[in-house]
Amino acid sequence: INLLFRTSSEANTLLFHTDKQYAQRSLETCISEVRRLENIFSLFDKNSAISNLNKYGVLENPPKELVEVLNFAHKISENTNGAFDVSVQPLWLAHDKAFKNKANNKNLSKYIKTASKLVSYKNIIINAKEIRFKKKDMKITLNGIAQGFITDSITNILKQRGFKNVLIDLGEINS
Repeated sequence: INLLFRTSSEANTLLFHTDKQYAQRSLETCISEVRRLENIFSLFDKNSAISNLNKYGVLENPPKELVEVLNFAHKISENTNGAFDVSVQPLWLAHDKAFKNKANNKNLSKYIKTASKLVSYKNIIINAKEIRFKKKDMKITLNGIAQGFITDSITNILKQRGFKNVLIDLGEINS
């Protein structure tokens, strides 16, 4: 079975199994899981858990997957002395703001200086009851880690369903 499905990026999945219907159901399970996890991690979905966290600065009763990914990201940040930091979203937004309007290019330094004050993984409180930013206007992006988490989740589903050799490529956003 070879099926192309559309989420926030394209993925081409090819499953080999003697039972075509079993393979199809397995693929549908994977697609549902990708969509479920995108509802947590996607910056492009205005109603996702991460979008709500970025909008309000707090997320009560966060999905366990978000807590897990943020805790893992925190460990990576500590181990890299902050070289990996999910709170860099304000810097991305500053660049976006500066380059959307050529007149703002001259303000890039100002935008970066302001945004840099919001960047620190140490200013994210993470627990099962809530995720909270210590500073107003902080934002996170999980683009450097969530895709791997989703890929691992899909790999685990397929292995649990008996697929022995699994290679997952969920692609990259091209927009």
